[in-house]
Amino acid sequence: MSKARFSALAVILMMAMSAFVVIPTYNVGAMDSDDDEGEDDGGPESIDVAVDMIALDEWTVSITAEMPATSSDEMRQGIAWMCGDMIGTSDDEITEACFNHWIEMMEMESGDGDHGEDGCPPGLSDEQCDDLRDCFEGEEGGPILGCFRAIYDICGDENPYDFCYTGDGIRDFFDTFFAYEDGYVSPDDFMTAVMSLFDNSEGPGGDDDDVWAFDIQVFTIGAEDAGHYSIHPDFLYSESPDFVCQNGDTINFNDVNNEWGNCEDGTDEQWYDSHTPEDTADDCQYWMTDDCTGDPVNRFVCNDNSEILITAVNNDEDNCPSGSDEYWYHHWSGHVYLYSGYLNPDNTSNLLGNAGASYVCQYAGTNEINVECISHWEGNLPAGFYSLVTAAPCHNEWTDEDEDGEDDSDELDCENGDYAHSIPSIGLLDGSIDDESPRMGLKSDHYDSHDYSRQNFPLFDTYQFTVGEDGLNGSITSAHYICYDNDGEVPDDCSGTDMSLYLYEYSFNPDDTGDNLLGSNRVSEGNGQDCPVVEEGESVCDYSRLEVELTEGNYVVVTAGGHTYTEGSYVNRIVNQDGTTVENHIWDGTLQGNHCDYLGWDGIYLSPSPGMTYDDCVVNEGQQIQNVSLDGDGSIFVNFTEEFETDGEGDDLWIKIFMLNSTIADWDVIDGTGLDNGGNHSNFTCHPYWCDKWDGESILRIVLHAYGVTSVVIGLPGSAPNDWSYANAPVVAQGDDRAYMPWAEEYGSGGDPHWQLFMDMIVVAESYEDGTSTSAVAAEEIRTLVYQADAMGLYNQPDSDENYDTGMSEDECNNAGGDYHENEEGEDGTIYETHCHLPSEHHGEGDNGDGSDQCPFDDDEFCSMIGHYCNPEDPDYDPEHCGTEAAHYCLEDGADDEGCTDEIIKEACEDEDATEEICEAYLNFDHDAYHSEDMGDHVLLDGIIAKENPADFDLPILSTNVIGPLSDNEGLPMMMGGSFVATFDGADDTLAHHTLVLPSNDDPIPTSYTFTLLEGYQFDSCLTEGADCTGLEVDDDGRTFHFDGSEESATIGFSPVSTEPEPLEEDGGILPGPGLIAALISFFAVAVLRRRI
Repeated sequence: MSKARFSALAVILMMAMSAFVVIPTYNVGAMDSDDDEGEDDGGPESIDVAVDMIALDEWTVSITAEMPATSSDEMRQGIAWMCGDMIGTSDDEITEACFNHWIEMMEMESGDGDHGEDGCPPGLSDEQCDDLRDCFEGEEGGPILGCFRAIYDICGDENPYDFCYTGDGIRDFFDTFFAYEDGYVSPDDFMTAVMSLFDNSEGPGGDDDDVWAFDIQVFTIGAEDAGHYSIHPDFLYSESPDFVCQNGDTINFNDVNNEWGNCEDGTDEQWYDSHTPEDTADDCQYWMTDDCTGDPVNRFVCNDNSEILITAVNNDEDNCPSGSDEYWYHHWSGHVYLYSGYLNPDNTSNLLGNAGASYVCQYAGTNEINVECISHWEGNLPAGFYSLVTAAPCHNEWTDEDEDGEDDSDELDCENGDYAHSIPSIGLLDGSIDDESPRMGLKSDHYDSHDYSRQNFPLFDTYQFTVGEDGLNGSITSAHYICYDNDGEVPDDCSGTDMSLYLYEYSFNPDDTGDNLLGSNRVSEGNGQDCPVVEEGESVCDYSRLEVELTEGNYVVVTAGGHTYTEGSYVNRIVNQDGTTVENHIWDGTLQGNHCDYLGWDGIYLSPSPGMTYDDCVVNEGQQIQNVSLDGDGSIFVNFTEEFETDGEGDDLWIKIFMLNSTIADWDVIDGTGLDNGGNHSNFTCHPYWCDKWDGESILRIVLHAYGVTSVVIGLPGSAPNDWSYANAPVVAQGDDRAYMPWAEEYGSGGDPHWQLFMDMIVVAESYEDGTSTSAVAAEEIRTLVYQADAMGLYNQPDSDENYDTGMSEDECNNAGGDYHENEEGEDGTIYETHCHLPSEHHGEGDNGDGSDQCPFDDDEFCSMIGHYCNPEDPDYDPEHCGTEAAHYCLEDGADDEGCTDEIIKEACEDEDATEEICEAYLNFDHDAYHSEDMGDHVLLDGIIAKENPADFDLPILSTNVIGPLSDNEGLPMMMGGSFVATFDGADDTLAHHTLVLPSNDDPIPTSYTFTLLEGYQFDSCLTEGADCTGLEVDDDGRTFHFDGSEESATIGFSPVSTEPEPLEEDGGILPGPGLIAALISFFAVAVLRRRI
């Protein structure tokens, strides 16, 4: 079994408990839908509201709501499944007992159980409720293995509560884990459960075959041709055919209709007739003149010979039937595998290797200056027959056209395209993959054949040191950076650069960089490390830190680039646990590859800075520059010794002009121009527009490349001809060596507890797999590792306000405000690593995706509600709403919240944790105006806000169309229904007429209303935007009326019978504002519905 597969197992074991905080429940209390069109969005499909006036200040509201049939069917199926799992009823029927059980669980989730509003399930002790609350809400944070234990103890075998269901098998493993601890499961069964996690994993190298389309090319090597071969894959790029100009020239199709004439005759852009259609001499183009007018002239011919205006080309719309008017391109990639003999898709015994997925980085050229990373395979091939298999990945596009929650797709979509792989001395093996290509499954052997050992080819330095008999317990630290010298005085323009630390015991062998390797680290926090470069008060360095505990002996530290192309400088130290540098163990250096030093005008060789060493080391191979002069307008004119003819393909002719920067003793590029454009060239003029960087005085270096021959001259335009000279050959300066280094992450991150546990779990699994360890030993080792990981905080809940750092000394920990813990003993007797327990910078470290993780307030619900509006990166960012709601919260519900203190708010604004707009809205908040505007959110009777009785009325779900076989109720809507009383304290019955205002709503549910006024009152009017309410009907009694809901607010007028009715304005003197649901449903019913659904 490969180590990659065991890695998948270790990841599952280490990450499983993190899933605890997102344990899903049977969400049968909601009717959610993913419909993007807004149909069947989980709300009621229709609502009927009956309002009876008992007295002027007392009204009874009865509501009946019908849910969409599709959602109702899904809901009923979910209820039946839940009851089948929890109480053993049929999956095809909802009994009365099932319905009542579901309602009980709904009430439990909404806080109606015997623990009040805390939402704790009935039947649990207060202590159990406290434990569960801490687990689910993350109030205490920290290790969470105890949460799984609490759930295990509560749920048992009967699973009586909704939270007992995780839905992903994770709890099954931990049930087995705790049952093993309690002696109910044997070590054999426990290790079977451990390995089943591995067996079911789909990590790298899993046996679950990936489906790939493939094509085969075959070749034969004769006995006399056996030897070393290389295979160079090429997955061909394709794009739209070139556009043919009217004069026969061709241009890239992407340049058509780009508001610039790329064809010499301008036929790639629209011509206009200047209102003289018979005279073409005055035709014009917009890109050439601002006053071009007239009718369009030229047209584009589609593939089917239909025509469109040239302005319709490349406008992101398919105007030709075949879409040939839009530029297209196609990139694709895959894997290339080499087999000896014929391919058998089910047998990999003759698989030789992967030729297409393994990049190899190596020197390019004889000077070992440039490094290239290419995808190829190389090796010795004996005489015989071979198959080269090109494979392209396939994937399933999940569709659910019938909305049954099942995948309806039965076809795989595969990458496709042309390829042309080359094998020197054999030739091109070309072909293609399309929809008709055969399919095969890639197995673990295919993935294991990928060779990644030569991908990382960085520069490196070594440092040797000896540890005495007292040993060394501390760290190896590195601060690394790169600077470009722009003024010749001090390094400037600095930034951090990417480097890695490697520690070897005894010695370092560049030809076998895995030998003697103890550990490595690529990236870490600074943790107090000194950076030698500070800009604007901030350190610019990146850091690496390798925690070590070494015994007496000899060691080697290798400082290497973090990847193949890294260059820069570093300062390294070996430090004790208290952060002090071990005597004499501080060293620095610069990683720079081989580079070219050019002979400058003054006879001094010029050397580039690190990070700029990949020059082409140009040498004179010919003398094809005749002279260089300066035209009257300041243009640099270069005359060639001959006229060069070009074919417009490739880069056979080009010229570069450099200027000597005497400040930093280096050459600056001021122009580079490709001349292979199909024309003939005997000279080149660099106009001031292009060569504007030249100061007119500095020495120039001009490089002409003509069909493989390079000429280089140095001089000053306008000087005597003999002052120009062909440049001497550059000197190749020897830089640092390179080696194929393992990626630092593969060997740990220097003291990161994740890594050691990761490796330990792999070792335990491997030893059990190969039989060197018994199940009893392996089970205890896994158990210990799980507890150790939990105690070290590796399974912390995302909402925890605690975090741990194992790389800080005691002084550093104390200075950071943390608590230092040294070698603590856990309940199982394990000694856990020293760590610093740090307070978080903000309440909660997890990113909930709603901005609440950065919220300063204690109320998580409030933070979640306004988080999106307060995050400048969120598309819903609204600083006015954020600042206003935060200020209102601090004045009312959050008056005692520590996040509302003046010091916290001032600090947040001064430190720019909150934007200027948010701070301005917060500090300028008008409390009285806020509540004045809030009046528009309520139902008002003569300006009095309605009150709900009972408070927070919850509209219940009815058993209608629920109880019974699912087939009997299929297609019928589930129902919600109930009633409450609305009161208007202080209503004045002496008024001659009354006004009832119903707020507006942006997203109404179809609603019908029936009002019945008290005898002695009569209906006067119902207005919406100055017109009668939609569907308004008044019964003969004059006090019963009906109307339909609307997005706009409605104003209802009524009066005592004895009073002559007067016409009413729509708002009745009250300003209606945005509401919840149209019409009367807003005035409590919708809030009720929203809470329930």
